[in-house]
Amino acid sequence: MRYRTIISSAALVIAIHIFGSMVNLYNRWIPFDMLMHFLGGVVAAMVAVKLIGWTKANHPKWFEALFVLGFTLIIGLLWEYMEFGLDFLLGDDYRWVRMTLRDSLADLGFDSLGGLLFYYINKFKKN
Repeated sequence: MRYRTIISSAALVIAIHIFGSMVNLYNRWIPFDMLMHFLGGVVAAMVAVKLIGWTKANHPKWFEALFVLGFTLIIGLLWEYMEFGLDFLLGDDYRWVRMTLRDSLADLGFDSLGGLLFYYINKFKKN
């Protein structure tokens, strides 16, 4: 996978996020949040697969899948902390995010789903 592909994919997800925030899609169409976390998981998995490729080692498939999942979850957790921080700093009047445990766990689930699906599709495409 080329760097250009990863960077353009990340830029596209960021652009969709900004657009969705500007037109209030996160509140008007709840599945948009799920879609964005899924796509974010895909981009995180792209980076993780690139990192695995840098090692030039022949890792077992289970290790690669676990690495992609872990990396994707770390990125997802950082995003959730950023949402929590913004909600805390901006106060209750703004309510940019729906900070609930259910929402955070669902977000992490969709991050993971996107990451693992990308990993498996990428692996089957190569083999």
